[in-house]
Amino acid sequence: MRSPRPFSTALETYARFGATLEAWQAACGAEFSAVESLLTATDRLASSWPAALPSRPDRRVVRLDESRFRAVCDDGFGDPLDLTREQVVLYRANERAIRSALCEALGLTVSRDELAPFPGVLRIGQWRYSQAAGCAVSLVCAASSNDLAEMLRATVADGRPHIVLLFTRSCWTAGVERAAPVERVMVAAFDEVLDAGSTGLEPDDGWDAALGEFMRAAKIEAAPGFRAQKNKRVAKTGQTPAKLKAALRDWYRGAKSTLLDNGKMLPAPEVQVIAGTAGVHPTTASRWLNGEYRERDAELKVLWGSTADEQYIRRFKR
Repeated sequence: MRSPRPFSTALETYARFGATLEAWQAACGAEFSAVESLLTATDRLASSWPAALPSRPDRRVVRLDESRFRAVCDDGFGDPLDLTREQVVLYRANERAIRSALCEALGLTVSRDELAPFPGVLRIGQWRYSQAAGCAVSLVCAASSNDLAEMLRATVADGRPHIVLLFTRSCWTAGVERAAPVERVMVAAFDEVLDAGSTGLEPDDGWDAALGEFMRAAKIEAAPGFRAQKNKRVAKTGQTPAKLKAALRDWYRGAKSTLLDNGKMLPAPEVQVIAGTAGVHPTTASRWLNGEYRERDAELKVLWGSTADEQYIRRFKR
């Protein structure tokens, strides 16, 4: 799985005016194929094009005719670049597609509220915890911390429990946090609860964990049938500690060989390294190794806490 952060960051960056497909591809990197279907073409065209060198100013886009365009350098440096109309079309987030993708990934009941453009508040749907009750889920995109705080206050003004998703926490501050009391509001950024899978957005272990914390804080009791369904999903999170333990055992085998052969200790591994070996998102790995889940798996806690213990490494047998 891959983090959706490059895409979610691009969504915030290009939320107001959009960007060319080339700009989206450059911003999203390897995740672009997983989220391309969440974009839609606009009737606007790019007025500028990146320069050949990062140090130079952007080139100006000139229309030659209905289908041909040219990027020119007003400063006289660099050759002009011929472009097609398709290349200069601006693409923006498709709110309907994003709402559907989030509902499918996170098991939400899709909202029938009118679509709202970004930046702004898009009602996604409901996370249901009984046949008759559920929490509204909204996606909030703001250009500043002040805007985010105002949007949060307006979104949760009815006093009911609410789930708010963010593309990123780039605008998150202590002031914004005060607008979302934990006993009423669960706030989560894309990269905290989602992965970019081969076919689109998929839930990360953090989603179920965040829901569990939210239920406790908001004193939400799920109906028996819904609780069983949730427990079935939570059971899948057992895959994460197993993957992390396998990655750490691999590290210990290498560390023991180095110690016995050369008498040297390997530096303790970083979270990102273990996460990469395990195929787990670094945020999720950090929760299990250093964060709120670290007490849930005793073996994993010992493995992670003993990477600087020479005697433990010497005795390691697996």
